[in-house]
Amino acid sequence: MGVCQLNDNHNNWLVKVVENKFPSLSPDNPKAYGKQEIVIDTPLASTPLSKLSEAQIVNVLNIYQKRTVDLLAQNGIEYVMVFRNDGYEAGASLAHAHSQIFALPMIPQKFKRESDVVEAYYKENHRDPYDDIIAYEKRTKSRVIAENDHILVFCPYASQWPFEFWMVPKRPITSIIDLSSTELNAIAQSLKRNLQKLTQHKISYNLYLENGVSPHHRFCLKVCGRSNIWGGFEVATGMSINTVPPESAAQWYKK
Repeated sequence: MGVCQLNDNHNNWLVKVVENKFPSLSPDNPKAYGKQEIVIDTPLASTPLSKLSEAQIVNVLNIYQKRTVDLLAQNGIEYVMVFRNDGYEAGASLAHAHSQIFALPMIPQKFKRESDVVEAYYKENHRDPYDDIIAYEKRTKSRVIAENDHILVFCPYASQWPFEFWMVPKRPITSIIDLSSTELNAIAQSLKRNLQKLTQHKISYNLYLENGVSPHHRFCLKVCGRSNIWGGFEVATGMSINTVPPESAAQWYKK
């Protein structure tokens, strides 16, 4: 069932949102309450996000914004999770380029824990932790992939995943809803370039939007390469062994 779509000037659809035919969440299921939608990124079959134009990537981001606003307005929805799986190792199950949206009845514990750390840092230091992260990464330079007036793109210190990178706005905003058209264009430009590297080398990846859940928990777009497969140690302990240091990954993206 169609939810919404973005059309061009000739009324041809560019991005379409449909309900998931086999949802894990449903408004009719009190034990798994929520909504689950599929974002079809393009009418072009088997075209990955990295091969779309920057303008089309902006269209996709605009749909993410719209659905986040609409879903948060619904009763019982506390958090909207937007993500995409690209490649077999990342859990992709359909060839056609698409993203997924989960509208959840609670805030995931991972984001609550991150928020607690962020707010504790701000309370202790009276500074925005993301401003400090941006300043530190710019000063050390070894993990920075790209920078413009609006965002910093870098491989985070002690990255959990191979080729992991974050796209952090320089403006203190908590949600994708708050991104301006200029910021969306800046993200699309850098995102396309970095995803092209992953696609060219056949590296699967997960992409997700992390919306903040407290005043200083900043919005961030995160991409995690999935060139490794968890073995017994990782499964048993929850600890990751990343064979690609973030400094090496950053240099690789810039080549």
